[in-house]
Amino acid sequence: MYAQGVYSPSASASRQLNSYESQLSTWTTSTYGQYNMTLQSFQPASQAGLLPNLPYNKWEDLNNTVQTNYATVKPVLNVTSTTSRNCECC
Repeated sequence: MYAQGVYSPSASASRQLNSYESQLSTWTTSTYGQYNMTLQSFQPASQAGLLPNLPYNKWEDLNNTVQTNYATVKPVLNVTSTTSRNCECC
């Protein structure tokens, strides 16, 4: 019993963890959103062949990668569903 009490997270540690998770989620969502917005803005020029360093097939690959990766991390970004938020101590 003593060891469990010593190693159980405190309320302040739980608040700090929740704050960290929330900030990380906000940063990740913002980064994906900004990257995707920038990528989408280059689609017309890429389709028209005006960007020699970003041919349309490369643009499509990048777009598919962003969409796939965001779909993968989106459930993790929902901080209300993370394990640390649902621990018995909180």
